[in-house]
Amino acid sequence: SPGGTFARMTTAATLDITSTDAADDDGSTGANTVVIYGVDENWDEQIEVVTMNGTAIVTTTNTWLGVNRMVVYACGTGLINAGDINAVVTAVGTTQAQIPAGEGSTQQAIFFVYANHKALLDWMLLNAVKTGGGGTPVLTFKIWVTSFVSNSKYEVFKYSLDTQREGHVELKPTQPFLVGEKSIVEMQVTSDTANAAASGRFSLQQVRNVDA
Repeated sequence: SPGGTFARMTTAATLDITSTDAADDDGSTGANTVVIYGVDENWDEQIEVVTMNGTAIVTTTNTWLGVNRMVVYACGTGLINAGDINAVVTAVGTTQAQIPAGEGSTQQAIFFVYANHKALLDWMLLNAVKTGGGGTPVLTFKIWVTSFVSNSKYEVFKYSLDTQREGHVELKPTQPFLVGEKSIVEMQVTSDTANAAASGRFSLQQVRNVDA
């Protein structure tokens, strides 16, 4: 949801959590606490609950190498987060996750595969729409895998969606895409015109390696 190109962390660090609305505060009407799901410096699964303090920064206790999801855990009478809740790297400022105002959870197509696991990517949903005048956009969706084992990045999926002919597509590969441990799975989209909006979703299953 922040837009642009995702700037991943290269070393584990704490995250600064803050909202754009003062109502996202413990005991107030918005989000009181949020839960962060992701991986630590060893690529092991990690979960942390953070108590909100409105527009003031709350720094995580744990250090993080990647965030898979951040979700509102407890709320006041508003039942959902009032502002954008951002998780940025302490002292660096790059955004790792964002819960948009009124959404309740992160809206990002990024996943960090745990150590000693493999991921089986088996479902995708792609959406695109023309948002203004001018030509008819053609949007190209790609899924990239960045492996921290081989220290390489490679494209595993590509689909061009012409909004003149279709607005969405659901894909169910007969064989899932196999992604190794300590990898980042990331969906990216580009458009040949500026008058376009896009969204995507993918699903995967993590399986523990037999020899782990």
